Amino acid sequence: TDTVVATIPVGAAPFELAISPDGARVYVGNEGAQTVSVIDTQTNTVVGTIFVGVFPLGVAVTPDGTRLYVTSIGNDTITVLDTATNAVVTTIPIRFHSFGVVFTPDGARAYVEEPNEFLNIIDTATNTGVSRTLQDILHDHMAITPDGTSLYVTSPSSNKVFIIDTSTNAVVNNITIGFSPIFPAITSDGTRVYTVDVENRVSVIGAGSNTLVAT
Repeated sequence: TDTVVATIPVGAAPFELAISPDGARVYVGNEGAQTVSVIDTQTNTVVGTIFVGVFPLGVAVTPDGTRLYVTSIGNDTITVLDTATNAVVTTIPIRFHSFGVVFTPDGARAYVEEPNEFLNIIDTATNTGVSRTLQDILHDHMAITPDGTSLYVTSPSSNKVFIIDTSTNAVVNNITIGFSPIFPAITSDGTRVYTVDVENRVSVIGAGSNTLVAT
């Protein structure tokens, strides 16, 4: 019906959200409150509020739904939460203002963006960093293919989307698209990548050929 069915009050300055794999919970990072709000999707009510780091921005749930990773740019940390109890499992220090998090389909690795040209890779079993690689690109947002083989990274400063091979963590291709692209999204079958840009356009990339197929 394209109508608003509920409005849910959360913390100050909500920025990003993540949905649990079973759709039962929505997690909202509140940048201005240093908290994450936990929403029950059946009732559309907040059922938990969790204090995390300073200025939480990136929010991501592991593929099995058991952990929530929250990046906080104010104190350069990733807070790992147990979704069953909403308790903090651990806090991972990071080197710079990291933002988004994406997981491999098996949940074994977390890729964390650094806007200053580095990519952090975290072992989710131990919550320790296993690699911090220089990519020579200014990351903004990432998306991973359903098979986990490729990361698509938008770079607003270069007007490009970069493709990273997750087996080598090397940049293997790039595609020039609209001005200042952000927020890549990949279809569930892995055949298309969609991005938006500040020139009011959506760009469609063919993931097999890595070519721009529509704007």
